[in-house]
Amino acid sequence: LSPFRSQADHIAAELTHRIPIEVFDKHNILVGTAHTFQGEERDVMMLSFAVDTASHAATMRFLEKPDVFNVSITRARVAQHVYLSIDKTQLRPDSLLHAYIHMAEQGRSKNMIWILGPNITTNFLWKWSKTCMAVDSRPGPCTPPAASVWT
Repeated sequence: LSPFRSQADHIAAELTHRIPIEVFDKHNILVGTAHTFQGEERDVMMLSFAVDTASHAATMRFLEKPDVFNVSITRARVAQHVYLSIDKTQLRPDSLLHAYIHMAEQGRSKNMIWILGPNITTNFLWKWSKTCMAVDSRPGPCTPPAASVWT
């Protein structure tokens, strides 16, 4: 899930180049925005908050919409992997994303794995596609590898 349509579309396009559609169907993989996941839950959610200090002010305002942010962070039943490309000190202290990161740092957000860095999208796509292909012969959901593999 990405709150941004262009990111969600990019991730979907990249994954469809790397993973056969049959794997998407078999493991019920869905890529989209918060609107796509409205009313849905998944065992594992992957969130892309790929923004930077050069992002347009409207991008950050959109991310601050409480309804969009709430849907983005509340879809995971078991584990949530958060991909963040910006340090929280670069965010406004009163922003929702800053507060969310702070909550996770205080240990008040269970089952959350943070993946930080400039190449998060590339690393995410490569590792996720490899994982899905490796488990394709096994029944059940396409579950990401252990956290240590993702860092």
